[in-house]
Amino acid sequence: MIAEEERQSRSRVSVRFVFDVHHDVPGIVQLALEDAEAIEISFDGQEVPSYVTGWWVDEDIQTVRLPSLKRGSHTLQLIYDFSIVTNVERAYLLGDFGVEIRGARASITPLEFSQITFGDYTSQGLPFYAGNVTYNCTFDTQGAGPAAVQVTRFASPVLSITCDGKEAGHIAYEPHMIVFEHLEEGQHAISITSFGNRANDFGMVHLPRGLTNWYGPSAWRTDYDWWTKEYNLVQMGVLETPRIKKPGTEKPTGRLGYRLELKAI
Repeated sequence: MIAEEERQSRSRVSVRFVFDVHHDVPGIVQLALEDAEAIEISFDGQEVPSYVTGWWVDEDIQTVRLPSLKRGSHTLQLIYDFSIVTNVERAYLLGDFGVEIRGARASITPLEFSQITFGDYTSQGLPFYAGNVTYNCTFDTQGAGPAAVQVTRFASPVLSITCDGKEAGHIAYEPHMIVFEHLEEGQHAISITSFGNRANDFGMVHLPRGLTNWYGPSAWRTDYDWWTKEYNLVQMGVLETPRIKKPGTEKPTGRLGYRLELKAI
């Protein structure tokens, strides 16, 4: 038990983030952090009212609206009253933008859905995205009969599949396939939803790769060789072009069109 008098703030700590924005970001940009109302926030030297607009992921991670993000370099500063029980937690920028990782630097970039393909989406503008991604695909059948969709490589807890707007099932285990007993001849639409997780926004993104698979407090320390300034992220999304299979044939859907949707969770 820590006595009340020992919990009182004895100093202040200031955390400063400098980042580049490659374009004017459309829409509202918010800052997500814990204990928002107890923190002094400034953006490019101007005070930002700590008015809580909502929360993100957890009710303890509150959101505060920031000024518009314009192209250029920006500075975000957070000042805390610091005591023996103070935890300096992560802070997050939320908005309609992509992020480009180059070693130890992360910059805000435009997010072009049409440019995102099958493959690890953390290297396609979504390194810290924690929601779901839906790939909307089309394919043609040359004749009526059975068919199947197979997704052999993905970095997701589970995939949800719909065909022509109807739920078809989930893919999690071998053989990573959904079978359709009968499809009419012609064009069909398949949606593949890759469920996200929190590994790249709450995980050990500065732990050097290959040191350990253990999760615990020491995995976030900055001591010795257990810390690197560069970002080490885990793969996310559908990593390989799915295949449409019919008896006697096999055809990658990559020869046909698809579009992408994002859904936060």
